[in-house]
Order: sequence, then C-alpha cells, then structure tokens
Amino acid sequence: DLEGENWVVEELTIDGNTTGPVAGTALTALFDDGSVGGNAGCNSYFADYQVDGDSITIGPAGSTLAFCAEPDGTMDQEVAYLTLLSSVDSFARDGDSMTLSSSGEVVLRYTAADVE
Repeated sequence: DLEGENWVVEELTIDGNTTGPVAGTALTALFDDGSVGGNAGCNSYFADYQVDGDSITIGPAGSTLAFCAEPDGTMDQEVAYLTLLSSVDSFARDGDSMTLSSSGEVVLRYTAADVE
C-alpha cells in the first residue's frame, strides 16, 4: 500500500544515470485515493494513478507554474522527475522504502518520511 506515507525521493535514474536530488530541493509523493501529488523540486504537482497488484499507472502530471533559477538544475530535474513518474509501470514497497520501475528498471527510489 502506497497511501499514508509521505514519500521522499532518495535517488532517481535519468538516461541511465542514478543520482540524488539537486541539493536544496525535495522531490516528494503523497498517494491518496487515486491521486498523487507532492513537490517536484520547485513546483507542486498532481496526477491520477491506478494500482493493480504491483503494477502502477500514473497519469500525466499537472503542476504549478513557478520558475526556480536556484539551485542550478532545479527545473531540468523537475521535468525529468515528472517524466519518470508518467513512465513507471510497477512498484515495490519494503517497509519504509519504495521503488518505482519502468520496463523492469528502477527509476525512482523513495524513503517514507513523517507526514506533516
């Protein structure tokens, strides 16, 4: 179950390269009753999702429209994160850790944080 946790990205894989989020940014996901939303590094985002077993489909995300010039790379990371979310097709949860995968490759790795 994905709901009830505030998931924070620890690693994301872009074009085969795995990295942590840009320093000074937070990438989050909160799943609730068919909707997922959170922070994409600069803007808040929202999308619909469906789960069937360990399969997941996340619809195209909408977001607020702020521009963040700092820290450097924030906007590129945001575009990449939202693109990765819409590409995932499966998930796995192990306690306070969750991964989202696309075509068998883990593209997002999260840790649960306290919901504020």
